[in-house]
Amino acid sequence: MRIMKVTAAILAAVTFATPCYTHEIVLEWNKDLRPPGRAGRPNYNSMAKMNNGHVLLSGTRDVVDENGEEIPYVSQVWIAQLDEDMDRIDWQRSYGDQRWFYETTDIIQNQEHTVVMGTSQDGPDYDSRRVNLLYLNSGADSVDFIECATRRQWNPFPTLASFSEDSSIDLFVSFTDENAPLGAVYRISSERQIVSERYIEDDELAGGRFLSPLSVSRMRNRNIILTGMLEIERHYDQRVHRGMAAATVMLNEDGDLVWSRTHLDSALYRQPDMYVFNSDGHMNCALEHSSGVIYTSGTTDIINGGQIDWGVGLYKYSPDGELIWTKYYNDNFIGENISTYFRYIMELRPDLLAVLGHLTYRANDGRQNGLYVAIIDSSGELLTDTFIRGDWIRDDDRFEQVLRIDSTRVLAMTSNYPRIVSIRFDLDPTEVAEEPEVFTPSTLSLSCVPNPFNSTLTIRYGGGLETAPTRLTINDIAGREVANFISSATPLRVAEHKTADHGGSAEENSVVWDATAVPAGVYVVRLEAGTEIVTRKVVLVR
Repeated sequence: MRIMKVTAAILAAVTFATPCYTHEIVLEWNKDLRPPGRAGRPNYNSMAKMNNGHVLLSGTRDVVDENGEEIPYVSQVWIAQLDEDMDRIDWQRSYGDQRWFYETTDIIQNQEHTVVMGTSQDGPDYDSRRVNLLYLNSGADSVDFIECATRRQWNPFPTLASFSEDSSIDLFVSFTDENAPLGAVYRISSERQIVSERYIEDDELAGGRFLSPLSVSRMRNRNIILTGMLEIERHYDQRVHRGMAAATVMLNEDGDLVWSRTHLDSALYRQPDMYVFNSDGHMNCALEHSSGVIYTSGTTDIINGGQIDWGVGLYKYSPDGELIWTKYYNDNFIGENISTYFRYIMELRPDLLAVLGHLTYRANDGRQNGLYVAIIDSSGELLTDTFIRGDWIRDDDRFEQVLRIDSTRVLAMTSNYPRIVSIRFDLDPTEVAEEPEVFTPSTLSLSCVPNPFNSTLTIRYGGGLETAPTRLTINDIAGREVANFISSATPLRVAEHKTADHGGSAEENSVVWDATAVPAGVYVVRLEAGTEIVTRKVVLVR
């Protein structure tokens, strides 16, 4: 373990990987920007860069009585703006009535308003939780306060919002209750009225029930990427085994499923009287790259000598959801790795990525808790990394929020006892950046659910099928055709296609494959329309 930089007595940056290039990760500063004292101190939950170039922090602050004592279950929304250097507070204000504002989750802005999303509830009763939108004008005065997600018993949680060109807001709300749907999509008009509400069920995802998303992001085409955990089942030794798998889900802006992917190693290892999945745990973050590909990262359980080791995985997809490669990075960590996850992926250059996340491990000097930062090239090779630690990071604290300031700088914020650190990436100016392959999304759509499946598979398809000859087939892993649903020498009129003619259910744009007559294994579903081809691998289990 080599000390790279010591910026203060309590700060250190530690290198784990041997640098291949002269790219550097620089810790600029670390500060607690909250006012002194305990009572009524704000806890910041989210950050955003505003149109004026300043950074806005939002969170909640407990309300105190005349004696300076906190009033139980009463808090306000608290907003602060950082100065131009981003290391001091310009101004700060509180908003809201006498209720318990639980946390804020997102900040968005257009030319007229800044909108802060969050949740509030009536005292300790989680069934009373609701989603709030606080509208501020250019002078930071509150102009409106609205609520949505009336199914309060589902514990709603606003995870993504964005303005449309007509100043309406598209809001995605996830639900943390296990009996709730995956989430809901709301449209809030420029007059600040809820004009549409649609719930998204999770029974059509890749082979299991999607739990509450861990990250939600919007693509340039306004599709929504969800990452999180999928609760799945496997049948082995005539028994049902349950586990968690990392999952990535793509929705269109209306909440319709585009594709979903699950990362699961089929191997099981045996403990007394039970089998345990050797599987990825959960997916934490996603990035839409300038080339069109999608990177996601998640926590993974890796079996080593019968023991479960924590590590992190990085996944690269095509725009259509095909997995290009997977990389694991747990071997680069030193000491007993207790907990690791990447919370943010950033494109530094077309050929370089930065990943940031929380890392906890045990070493000779005890338990270490801090921010892990790495630079990775577009092929997944780890070039250099740094572990930022200090006694200012408490054992129960985590780095949860990361904000990109520009192409080489980010702010990272801890969760429970907010501190903000500034990280700068100094890239080698002599290295010639390699341009990665640019992926053009296909006009075809193809999804297969559930996956893995036990006997029947539903195949949904669409796109440019009416302009070219079309084939929909299933091949085994050796390339032999085992099923042929569509084989049209002329463009297909989808509205006239009835799948009952092919042994499936009579539903437009879908077929059902009855696989009871073929052995378990991996199969490839192939959709062709003219020169475009889309494939999906599916796993048949018994």
